[in-house]
Amino acid sequence: MKFSQSVLVTLLFFISVSFAHAESAAYELAQRYGCMACHSAKEELIGPSFKAIADKYRSDADAKNKLIAKLKAGGSGVWGVKVQPAYRDEIKNQQHYGVLIDWVLSQH
Repeated sequence: MKFSQSVLVTLLFFISVSFAHAESAAYELAQRYGCMACHSAKEELIGPSFKAIADKYRSDADAKNKLIAKLKAGGSGVWGVKVQPAYRDEIKNQQHYGVLIDWVLSQH
């Protein structure tokens, strides 16, 4: 029994470290690309909070694709007159879009 508990504790530790690293990497991308100038995790700034975005799209099965498209092309009208600038020229690594959007949608 003690062996099983030790294995479980070890696994949980590594899972939490992996999650924290992924969370940290996404946050660093958000900093690098300037997302944090208009958004924050929980509070509305110029744009909606990441939590508000996650709440709005939580039941949308195609949310990730919609938000990646919005990040690439920019747009307005979803949050009133606020404008999301296009980032297609700033974000060259296509995987970064998915990492950022997955992180935003994970906010609660």
